[in-house]
Amino acid sequence: MFDPKKLLKQSNLSKQLGKVSKMVEGTKEIVDSTKEIASSKIFDRDIKKKLDARSVRQLRSDLLKKIDDIRSSGQWDTVTLQRIQDIENVVQKSLLKPKLAIVGMSDVGKSHLTNALLGTSKIPSDWSPMTSINIYIKHIEDRPEFLTEEVIIFSGEKNGFDINRVDEREYAENRVLMTGNEELLVTYATRMSDIESGEHETKAAVVYLDSPILKRCDIIDVPGFGTGDRVSDDQYAQESRQIADIILYMSVSNAFMRGTDISFLKNTIDTLPFIKGLDKPLANLFVLASQSHIIGDEMKVNQILDAGMKRFYRSVPTEEWSSYSMARNLEYSEANIRERCYPYTTNDEKVRNYFEMELIQLLDALPSLIETQTRLTIKEMIQEQRSLIENEIRKHEAVMSDRKKYSEQLHVLEMAEPERKLNEKKERAKVQRFIEGLKDEDIFRFSQEYADVMDSQKIVSRIEEADLSKDKEGQNELVNLLSNDLKFRLNQTLEKSTEKFIQRVDGYVGNFENSLEFASLGSAELNISFNIKSAFVGGAVGAAAFGGMAFYAASLGNLGGYILVAQGAGILSSLGVNVGIFGGMSGIMSGVSLIGGPVTLGIVLTAAIGFSVYKLLSNNDWRVSLAKAIRKEFDKQNVENQFIDSIVKYWNDTQIGFDTGAKELEKEWALRMKNTRAEVESKDTSEIERKIEILTSYKRSLHSLTKLID
Repeated sequence: MFDPKKLLKQSNLSKQLGKVSKMVEGTKEIVDSTKEIASSKIFDRDIKKKLDARSVRQLRSDLLKKIDDIRSSGQWDTVTLQRIQDIENVVQKSLLKPKLAIVGMSDVGKSHLTNALLGTSKIPSDWSPMTSINIYIKHIEDRPEFLTEEVIIFSGEKNGFDINRVDEREYAENRVLMTGNEELLVTYATRMSDIESGEHETKAAVVYLDSPILKRCDIIDVPGFGTGDRVSDDQYAQESRQIADIILYMSVSNAFMRGTDISFLKNTIDTLPFIKGLDKPLANLFVLASQSHIIGDEMKVNQILDAGMKRFYRSVPTEEWSSYSMARNLEYSEANIRERCYPYTTNDEKVRNYFEMELIQLLDALPSLIETQTRLTIKEMIQEQRSLIENEIRKHEAVMSDRKKYSEQLHVLEMAEPERKLNEKKERAKVQRFIEGLKDEDIFRFSQEYADVMDSQKIVSRIEEADLSKDKEGQNELVNLLSNDLKFRLNQTLEKSTEKFIQRVDGYVGNFENSLEFASLGSAELNISFNIKSAFVGGAVGAAAFGGMAFYAASLGNLGGYILVAQGAGILSSLGVNVGIFGGMSGIMSGVSLIGGPVTLGIVLTAAIGFSVYKLLSNNDWRVSLAKAIRKEFDKQNVENQFIDSIVKYWNDTQIGFDTGAKELEKEWALRMKNTRAEVESKDTSEIERKIEILTSYKRSLHSLTKLID
């Protein structure tokens, strides 16, 4: 029987449990104090009404039940079972509530905000940094049957705990450290914890609560970043940003949108999924000026917000805002970006009301968008499977009707195989050389872009155009502007070369198809059912790294989307990009950062620059002095090579992904040829009849599944 206590060393467990009572006593004051903060009741609105039968939750439940019924209704072969599993994977990873992450530096009030949204005081909060790991908060109805406690503490691998797999019994149970109530959060999820790192290092806490907002979304409470005392805090913030569909970014109002905030918020936008179907830019981003009651005066608060968002907006090159506008057909103006910013305090319901209304409108809009797109995606997936099944049935029937004829036609294909394989090997080598060429071109092109951005005279011009001051804040703004410009130019460079790569891979796949068609001349009636693109992309995403192959998959639309999910690559679910809706394929194509590209590279130079040029800024040519000092500091920290290293990794990963996909394509074709030869030579027609019966039965099952989706 499953016993999570055995997962901890007995001595460590006893030691820690002995501390719980003492720690909780000191923490109850913290927990109790949050009860005095007015919690939001707005999310109670309409939530008690009878749920729509076509809701996301209901559709997910109905589809999974139907899929389970299909799986248990017949003696399926391995191929059919995999097809069933592929559809199930898409349902499980697409029909989910959006994930809402609350991020920001330490001491901005993230846990207080979390408690206010939940209408509870379950999450430990205080005016010192408290949260030490990501806390995932889900509705009690979403708790799988094999987990029975309110709080579960999980370990994880190097990359943490995959919250999208918490419903998978084997995955979850193998990583459970402890289960219990909210007191475990004090022991394992706060700075008060002194649990030693090691084999069972704590990676995440999952909390199941009964709260109205959790019927609309999951919430992630994230450790504050930028404290400098724990590198892991910044890593947790990065992880949450990559899986979140909605970001609540908090910056304290009396120090709103300063250097670190600006840098982190920009990287957040780079990785934030674009939600199609909403009529405003960054609709899933809320920038909250927390503790606004400290400022008091409403007009002054708005002035602070105006100034802060102006600093942020002008830290991003105008060309990048324009590219967002063109790609998404929305205006990314300074005024529109400012609209994503709200004053916030838990102490005043009136102040936070506008933000909460905006949030609930977004949460109310998302389910129908998720449901609509998922229905379309699954229908396309079913249609793809049905087409393959019909071809396979025709092939089996044809083989039974005239084995001799089809044996001769198959022989034609087999005789052409050596030449076809040789040509494919040559073509694959050409693509590999092409990728190498793109890598070299990108390195050369970016080096030119880097030299242009870092030209001292142009830096001086930017200082003047942006009217930057020579104080530390002005230096912060300048570093952010230069960093963002470099990232944008790198994105542009990779985007152009990736478009060339996609065209070249299209040519490779086309040549593969043509070679099979050419080899089939004289045996045109022999139909070896084979989805070339599916096999190729499926093999590529199964590689340890696939780089630009993700963009190739994205170019295939929903086909690429459900292949990525069904193959378990995790690129969609792990980044919070559900198929087709949270950015979907266009979301992936909109930024290299969504696949961990170099756009997320952080440059932390401000402090060093501030000290190195402080004395130089007193002369009349301070702009020139600052420009030269910044250039020197960028060179000292090897910034150009950091970007170039990312280019090299991107294209090396692309080579791995392409080569793995090509090999899998060859392997799949060889297997189908082998199976067809065995079928043609078999004396037993009953086996072929059984295959036809399985395919026909599964085709009927797909029809019943389609009726449920329609």
